Amino acid sequence: MNVKNKITTLFLVFFTLFSCKFAFASPDEIYLFRHSEKQSGKNPSLTEQGKTRANNLVLLFKKYKNVHVFSSNYNRTLQTAQPLAKHFNTSVNIYNSSICGVTFR
Repeated sequence: MNVKNKITTLFLVFFTLFSCKFAFASPDEIYLFRHSEKQSGKNPSLTEQGKTRANNLVLLFKKYKNVHVFSSNYNRTLQTAQPLAKHFNTSVNIYNSSICGVTFR
């Protein structure tokens, strides 16, 4: 993905987060992650490297006591979010990115 596409994607993610109906309150901090390394196919799962990277996200967030985890309903994004949800004993909040007229794949 080239720089222009990355900037466009980041803009769309911010736009989606701040204009969707599920964003009722202003959090102190927001961290956005793209899914970890994936296999190929229509709705692929993570590779072993991707699973390792998803597990390592927990190390970045251990200092926090409370987090909310959101994910689109794709195998790769759910598998990336799951280690954080498990560590914080919470569920993954699944959202439909097409609600705002933008679909990420």
